[in-house]
Amino acid sequence: MKATFLHTADIHLGVKINNKNFSLREREKRRIELWETFEKIINIAKEECINYLFIAGDMINQEYCIFKDVKRIISLFEKIKNTNVVITCGDNDPYTITSLYEFVEWPSNVFFFKNTDRVEKFEFEKDNICVYSLSCSENNFGNKIEQVYNTKTDNSKVNILLLHADALIDKNDGLHIDSNIIKYKFNYCAMGHVHEHLNLEPNIIYPGTPEPFKFKYNQNDRHGIIKGEIGLDFLSTEFLPISNRKFVYKEVNIEKDFDFNQILDLIKATENKIDIMKDFVKIKLTGIVSNDVSVEEIKNEAKQFFYYIEFEDDYTYEKSIMETVGKLRGNIIENYILQFENTDKSDKINEKAFELGLQMLKSEEVGR
Repeated sequence: MKATFLHTADIHLGVKINNKNFSLREREKRRIELWETFEKIINIAKEECINYLFIAGDMINQEYCIFKDVKRIISLFEKIKNTNVVITCGDNDPYTITSLYEFVEWPSNVFFFKNTDRVEKFEFEKDNICVYSLSCSENNFGNKIEQVYNTKTDNSKVNILLLHADALIDKNDGLHIDSNIIKYKFNYCAMGHVHEHLNLEPNIIYPGTPEPFKFKYNQNDRHGIIKGEIGLDFLSTEFLPISNRKFVYKEVNIEKDFDFNQILDLIKATENKIDIMKDFVKIKLTGIVSNDVSVEEIKNEAKQFFYYIEFEDDYTYEKSIMETVGKLRGNIIENYILQFENTDKSDKINEKAFELGLQMLKSEEVGR
């Protein structure tokens, strides 16, 4: 006997979008897209007649959600009455007696883990499945994670752990769990809390957030859900990428002999994984820029080619008269460059001041 399932986590419906470079319109649009992706998950469950939908915490951001948001979630769950929806709480939607989750009536196909003191179990006899969890409280798990290690499972059942915890790093925040213990105890560990998609073990998986939230250097760009099939001695899983957009962070290294167009072409050069008409792109500019190139002009030119682009400045100007090319030779400009030639190149404020001053002097030269 086998059962199909979808596994998601960290949807963060209602979350406040904190990217300071986003406009208010962009932030609100992003919040709407989270709902669209959540509805996409529901539609997959309905269209493919999925037996179980596991939600491993942080379905909502309780701080910013309101009652009508939870009612909207309920209406979506009512569309998949033949799917058992099993939910545990995370650190952003901890279960308390004042939780929004407590003030609504959930459909009969929804099974909510509300106990924050001990491990609970939901048993689904039809599929020979037992699902275990310990929901987060406002204090996370504290020392209660030991209860998960001590859980008595039945080897004649398919034992599934649904948990919002970090099996990678112990941050001393009461949310750490040892993957080496749980991998032998449960047939499948449906994890949440880590926002990147990770297969720690064949049976310990983080789906990551269905939609990404921010730029992060070296973070993989795989955001979606897990689709699987499970039986007593069988487990098959696949990752379904369903995010509407990606946050892509890349580095562009500039050499001092690069001109305006060469730098612009490097910024515009995108790998196949980037959809410039949809994705959020952040470019880190590094290296040495020629004194006769305006990076600000390049940035403004680049913006017309992308749906969204922002920059992180980590470059320096050459600040050397001997290396300067172009039509910058002139007593005022030469003296200005010499003043900065031996300054600390790691000082970002100093670098920006040099750039702005240089552009002003160059514009005055052109105007003469």
